[in-house]
Amino acid sequence: LRTGELESHHFPVGYPLFVAFWLKLTGSFVSVRLAHVALSVWTIALVGKVAEQLFGRRAGLAAVWMTALYPPLMFMNGRVMSENLFIALLMLSMHRFLIADRSGKVADGVIAGALFAVSALVRSNLLVMLPFVPLWQLLDRPGANSALLAIRSWVPAWPVLKQRLVLAVATSAVAGVIVLLPGFYFLEVKGEVLPSAPNAGQTFYGANNPIANGGWVQMEDHQEYLASIPTEVRRKPSAYSKAQFQ
Repeated sequence: LRTGELESHHFPVGYPLFVAFWLKLTGSFVSVRLAHVALSVWTIALVGKVAEQLFGRRAGLAAVWMTALYPPLMFMNGRVMSENLFIALLMLSMHRFLIADRSGKVADGVIAGALFAVSALVRSNLLVMLPFVPLWQLLDRPGANSALLAIRSWVPAWPVLKQRLVLAVATSAVAGVIVLLPGFYFLEVKGEVLPSAPNAGQTFYGANNPIANGGWVQMEDHQEYLASIPTEVRRKPSAYSKAQFQ
């Protein structure tokens, strides 16, 4: 908001952009918290829809009530935490994957994969799951066109196999571009390719340090344990993260 440039050395870029939008629009964190409430209501509806698609109407209704009464979801509503946006986007991608399964359309699958990648820009722990998306699209699943079935009966099912391969390749390409976008941005404005979340070192050391008590400690409040890291290293988020790993 101050410089017009995105600077994030702790959170992945998705949530800071979300918060910046509401702060720019209203200038108040109240709007961010109200947006969280709206996202949580949307999440409840999406969880119900996904459960209904998989297991029927009664399961969908039960899932709605279980999600609505889930204490951590209530707790996060009033706090500035990326989980609020992440859970909503992840459930939306799950919903779209189910729609893609039933429609068999490549475009629907690519949209679902793109939403999954956007979710990974909000919470980077989802990045490790990205390679499994195209594999999942090729697996033999009830209600979906099956690549394995196509392999079993190669000649008559080749169009089906071809469609599934096109879907997996297209999804991987779109998701890959989305995940790499922050790196391209930081290369342009900072001259350094930064991953979507260069906070792994801070997170690791926060739970593995001399004063860790089984939880997570904000080490920025205990500079005596970071004194050995030179100032020039701290200026670069990726190098600072590596230093804390070491």
